Order: sequence, then structure tokens, then C-alpha cells
Amino acid sequence: MAASWRAKDVRPTKRQADPPVAVERRRLQAKFGYNQNVSDCKSGGQLTHPLDAFSKYTQRRRLLFQVGDVISYLEMCSAEGVNLQRGMNFRLGKTYSVILMSVRPNAPYADRIEENGRVLIYEGHDVPRRKNGPDPKSVDQPMLNPGGSLTQNGLFYQAAKRYIEDDEPPEPVKVYEKIRSGIWTYNGFFLLIDAWIEQSNGRKVFKFKLEISEDQSRLEIATNAISLNHNRLIPAEVKRAVWKRDKGRCVICGSTKNLHFDHIIPYSKGGSSLVADNIQLLCAKHNLEKRDKIE
Repeated sequence: MAASWRAKDVRPTKRQADPPVAVERRRLQAKFGYNQNVSDCKSGGQLTHPLDAFSKYTQRRRLLFQVGDVISYLEMCSAEGVNLQRGMNFRLGKTYSVILMSVRPNAPYADRIEENGRVLIYEGHDVPRRKNGPDPKSVDQPMLNPGGSLTQNGLFYQAAKRYIEDDEPPEPVKVYEKIRSGIWTYNGFFLLIDAWIEQSNGRKVFKFKLEISEDQSRLEIATNAISLNHNRLIPAEVKRAVWKRDKGRCVICGSTKNLHFDHIIPYSKGGSSLVADNIQLLCAKHNLEKRDKIE
């Protein structure tokens, strides 16, 4: 009877799907052997929480990103230590902000690249879509939340105005670009130098101007990150053409892991970022071997 009762009345509960960062965290724990018991104690001034090792790993992974790297959504989230579910992320508790951009056809916002890849014009974000609410594309982009605090639009807008009006340093912004479903590229650090509100299709939208820093070395030290030669952004249409031509593989070994958009003739030696003929996909190994050598 007991067995019959259990079979009838005890049903397994449906396990809810873990967020992407949790899934990636478990994968890295299994890969690197981070299986200690949970403990918040400190020993000799060193944090002994089991995820301390994971944090060190993600910090190293963040340092390994180079401008032009092809990455997955999970790698991007792991590098930043958060689940990036919105396109605008002011500060994230660090010394820089993060934006996710896209200039693909039918992208939700009108981001664009100007001045041969030196300047990014980034559009602010709409109100959240709510059941029985207005179409987000029909109302002004908000400066404030209903409770009166600044939205992400407002935070970025105020940071730009502090730079323009109060002579504060420009906000460093880390930029990731979506080039196709599940595929992102790391575009490096930009500086937020201007912001304004303009009319678009009968409503007000925010526009933010970001420019590649001429002093990358200082910015890298300030943000604890590494960025190699970063003078021009490869346009999204070039990236898509190269990805399609090279079939998402390293042109030397055929690897699909740790890919990078590489200048065949380096920009420092006169190569262009604006034509697919000068861009190729290389894996990390062959990209490091090549560096600035003209093959």
C-alpha cells in the first residue's frame, strides 16, 4: 500500500530552467573543478567562497577579449559577470558601462556607424512592452522611471551632459555587437561624448554619440582590460559578409572556436576596415601567430 500511495500522490516537481549565466557557471565549475563546499569565511585575508575561483576565471577571460573577437552570448555574460538582458547597462557596479548594439536589417533600434568607423551613434531604448499597454514604438523614450529614478536613457544622458557641461571625464563604454542570432563581436571601448533628444516618427528618442578613444592605453589601465589596435570599427555589413564567405570558420585550420575578425593587411600598415576583401576569420591560435605580419 505504501508503494502504491507514493506512486499515486508523489509527483516530481518540474525543474525551472536556469538562467544562462548559471548554466555557464556550472559548466565552468565542472571543467575547472570548482567543487568546494559553500563557505563565506575568509582565510588569511583571502576569499574562500567556492565561486572565487570562478570569478578569477571570468576576470582572466575578460582580459583575453580582443577587439574583433567573435563570442557567444554566454561568453559575453560570463565576461561581465551578469546576465545581460538589456542593451544599455550603466556602470554595472564597475568603472565602465556596457551597451549591446546592432545595425542588422530589422534591428529594433536605429544604431549607426559614422566617420569611417570611428564614431557610433546609439539610439536610446523604449519603454518596456506591457500587456494592454501602448506600442513602445509609439511613445517617447523615457528619461525617468515611474518612481522618479533615472532610466538607462537618463543615466547615459546625464553622464554625457556632465562631460560636456561640467568638464568631467567621458564615460568609458564597452561595446558588444550582434551580427547574427547567437553570434556577437567585441568592439572594444568607446567614450560617451554627447547625447541629445530628437524627433523620430512622431515621438522623442535619445541619441548617444560614442567615439573610439585616441588614448586606449590609459583607458585599458583604468578599466583593467586589454584592447589591441583599435582605430576603426569594422562595419556590421562587412562582418556579415566575411562570416558568410568564410563559413564561420578559421580560414587556416577550419576551427569554429575562439574566432576573430582579422585584418589581412593590418590597419596600422594601411589596411582597410571597410572592405570584406581585407578581413578574414582566424582562430585565436592563428591570429596570435599572425599579429601584424603581412602574409
